Amino acid sequence: MSLLPRNVLQAAEADLMRRYRNKARAKTGEFELYAFHRDQVRKAKSIEELVSTALMQPSCGLASKKRNTKLLYGDGALLVAALKLLEAGRTSFLVQRNG
Repeated sequence: MSLLPRNVLQAAEADLMRRYRNKARAKTGEFELYAFHRDQVRKAKSIEELVSTALMQPSCGLASKKRNTKLLYGDGALLVAALKLLEAGRTSFLVQRNG
């Protein structure tokens, strides 16, 4: 299974949204699993911060028992490509907006 940079960004965005749903469900004990490492998702304030943290601190993700988490953290080049795609999207948006 190979991931594309946009898949990484989609997973990061979904995890940040999942964090809010999990917080709302805390009293029921029901929660959704994250693709990224739980501690990093809880601390991240943005998609960029979550992906950057995964790139800089991959050990917790690589130690995870979740196959998908290991897949995300095991490919540093993919995480870098996702960050570049995110930055390119911002640049494209600014060019469209100011152009």
